[in-house]
Amino acid sequence: MIRKPGSDKGPGFSMFGAYVCELIEGYVKLRL
Repeated sequence: MIRKPGSDKGPGFSMFGAYVCELIEGYVKLRL
């Protein structure tokens, strides 16, 4: 597997994951 920056539980991974989750939730709400 190709290891992307911050994908291996690196610094800022949790913040990036939370940011993505917020984007997905906002997108779903807009679609609904």
